[in-house]
Amino acid sequence: MVNFDNNLKKYAQLAIEVGINIQPGQQLVINAPIESLQLVRYCVDAAYKAGASEVTTFFTDDYCSLSRYKNIQDKDYFDKTTDWLADGLTKGYNDGFARLVILGRNPTLLKDVNPSDIARASRARALAYKPLMDLVTSSHSQWSIISYATPEWAAQVFPDDTVDIAIDKLWDAIFKSCRIDLDDPVKEWKNHNQNIHLRAKKMNDMKFDRLLYESSTSELMVGLAEGHIWEGGSSPTKSGIMFNANIPTEEIFTTPHRNKVDGWIKSTKPLLYRGTIIDDILAEFENGNLKTITSSSGEQVLKDMVSEDEGASHLGEIAIVPHSSPISQMNVIFKETLFDENASCHFAFGQSYTSCMSVIEGESQDAYKERGGNFSSVHTDWMVGSEDLKITAFKEGQKPMVIFQNGEWVI
Repeated sequence: MVNFDNNLKKYAQLAIEVGINIQPGQQLVINAPIESLQLVRYCVDAAYKAGASEVTTFFTDDYCSLSRYKNIQDKDYFDKTTDWLADGLTKGYNDGFARLVILGRNPTLLKDVNPSDIARASRARALAYKPLMDLVTSSHSQWSIISYATPEWAAQVFPDDTVDIAIDKLWDAIFKSCRIDLDDPVKEWKNHNQNIHLRAKKMNDMKFDRLLYESSTSELMVGLAEGHIWEGGSSPTKSGIMFNANIPTEEIFTTPHRNKVDGWIKSTKPLLYRGTIIDDILAEFENGNLKTITSSSGEQVLKDMVSEDEGASHLGEIAIVPHSSPISQMNVIFKETLFDENASCHFAFGQSYTSCMSVIEGESQDAYKERGGNFSSVHTDWMVGSEDLKITAFKEGQKPMVIFQNGEWVI
C-alpha cells in the first residue's frame, strides 16, 4: 500500500494527540494485539514526544487466548482471572494515567469454544474489572480505542479476496474512516468534533422526555433518563482534559431510562461478542424489562450476556448515527463494533455512562437507578439503524417533533 508507513505514523499521532490528548508528565498504558507492534512503537514515540513520563505496553495473542479454552485442565479455573492486574490498572487509572486500547481480534476466534466456558471466563473478568469500568464510564481520565488490521480480521471482512488484498482493503477503510487519508487529520478531527458537539448541544437544549423509533425493523418507545446529557465526539475528563474515546466516531449518545422502554426492535447489523457472530437480534421490552430476545446465530451467547447480572438485560445507552455517515457509505460490515456502531444507530445493553447524566452529589446507587441510570458488569453495543428509520421526540406539554427521518437528521 502506497504511503502505508506514513499513514501509520499519522494514525499513531492522531491516537495520542486527539484520542488520548496526553498531558506532560502523564503515564500511558497501551493494550494491543501482538501483530500491531509497529503501530504501538509509533504511538510510544508520539506519546514521549508529547510529554508522557512513561508508557507501559501489554500485548495479546490469539493463539494464547484460544489455548486456555482448548487446554485448560479444570473448568473451574474459568471462574478465576487476573485480579492483580485489574487491581493495578484500576489504581493506575484512578491515579490519572491514560489508557489506549488497540483492537484487531479475529471475530470468530472462539466460534468452536463451549459458550458456557466463554460465559464463565467473561463473567469472572467482568467482575474483576468492574471498578475500572466504573472509572472509565465516568470519564475519570483519558481513554481511547483505535484498531489494527490483522490478517484474521481482514479475511473475515473481505472473505472473497486474498489475505494481502483483504489487509490492504481493511487498512484503506480504517484510514478513510479515521480521516488519515487527509492532509491534516488532527485538524480535521477538531472540526469534526465541533460539528458533533453542535448536534449534541441542540438535543440537550430541547430536553426531550422520550423517543419513538419506527421502521421496518422497529416499533419502540424509549424514555430518557432524568437529567440525561447527550454527548459525542470529544468529551472532558473530570479534570477537564478533552479526549476522544473512539476513533472513528460519528455518534451522539445518551442514557435511556432503564425502566421506560416499551416495544420491539431488530438488529440491522451483526454483533461480534465473545468471539461469536450474533445476527438478527430481536428484542421485546416492557417497562424497561427484556421480555424476549432471540437471534438467528449465537443465541446462547446472547442470552448468557443479557443474564450476566440484573442490569445486563436493561438498556444503558442509545446512540444516533445518520445513515449517510462516511462509514455507512462504505457498505462494509466490519464485524467490529468500533466501526459498525458508527455506521448505524445503536443501543447498548448494560452499564450506562455516568457522564451522560447530571451529577447529584452524594447520590446513592438506588437513587441513580430511580432516575433511569443502569449498573452492570457489561456494556454491549448492537446496531439498529436503517435507511427507513424515523425517530419522533416527545416532551411533556409540547407537540411531538420528528428529529430523524429516512435514516437522517431533520433538525
